[in-house]
Amino acid sequence: MKVITEPGYMKTVTDEFADLGKVMQSVEDLFPNNQYAWGDYTILVLPPSFPMGGMENPLLTFASPTVIVGDKS
Repeated sequence: MKVITEPGYMKTVTDEFADLGKVMQSVEDLFPNNQYAWGDYTILVLPPSFPMGGMENPLLTFASPTVIVGDKS
């Protein structure tokens, strides 16, 4: 998994998504014949000037900065 964001937010964003690889692995373990088909997964956290919105694609998710709340939820 990869994360893209502004340099000043990189530590906050990587901390927030630190366990996402484990979550994805748990899902793959539940469905062993359905591994993630597209290889790497990337999250692009938009800058604060884009407070709402997002888009999901198989290889890249554009995420609103409002998903970064500091508790990994």
